[in-house]
Amino acid sequence: MKSTGPKGVSVTLNDCVFSEGCNASTQSVKLIRALLGLLIHVGIDGTNRGMGVSGPIFEDETFKFIQIPDRRGTSEAATYRSLGYSPFIPAKFDDAHPHLDPDPSSFTYSETRGKMRTKQIEKLNPRDYLLFATSLAPSRPEGYQDRSKAAIRRLQAHKMAKYLVGYYAVQGIYAVSGRDEVSR
Repeated sequence: MKSTGPKGVSVTLNDCVFSEGCNASTQSVKLIRALLGLLIHVGIDGTNRGMGVSGPIFEDETFKFIQIPDRRGTSEAATYRSLGYSPFIPAKFDDAHPHLDPDPSSFTYSETRGKMRTKQIEKLNPRDYLLFATSLAPSRPEGYQDRSKAAIRRLQAHKMAKYLVGYYAVQGIYAVSGRDEVSR
């Protein structure tokens, strides 16, 4: 199915993922089930909470996804240095622990109760999606020579962009209190 957008921009769909029998001639779509998706910004960015710099994207379009610093205390032993992220972040964060959320190794994402985002997540159902976007800026694979926050910010100025870097298909939503899990 091909549709023309404003100013002649054309979008081609290779797959009819949200209809039964797309009909290109009439552009009619029979809805099977409405899927929800929630777009969430994750990873380091230009905010103080996000370390003040963006993650690196390289000329070959690969990138490093770098999570924000953990501010609540964690039992995780990994540091930015041990994960190999030091060349791309301000030096003062080398021995800090990243907040592993989302955690691609366990396919989990969590939020604190009472936040607006938590209420949005609670509306999701199995087979809905969490979509993850992050802030990236061009970098050399060897990283930055001057690893002060100010120097990295100068190099990244007006070059940062938002990228969709991953998604999860929701399996379930769980309320967690301490170590006990309770299904919704």
